[in-house]
Amino acid sequence: MGREVRKVSADWKHPVNGAGDLIPLFNGSFKEAEEEWEQGWHHWSEGRSYSWKTKEWDQHVEDTSIFAYVDYCG
Repeated sequence: MGREVRKVSADWKHPVNGAGDLIPLFNGSFKEAEEEWEQGWHHWSEGRSYSWKTKEWDQHVEDTSIFAYVDYCG
């Protein structure tokens, strides 16, 4: 989970639905993102990191003791 800075025009308004509620700009809810982050932290604490090649949590291929999970994924 991280933050994203977007450059927008000075008159930009956040999109809303018919009821006037804000429409999320990311896929999924904050709760879903939080659960995904916590699951990743659990894997990290067990000595695994996510492999984009295999799409799975694998054993670390490098020494990650020098940085925390928050540094790894935000």
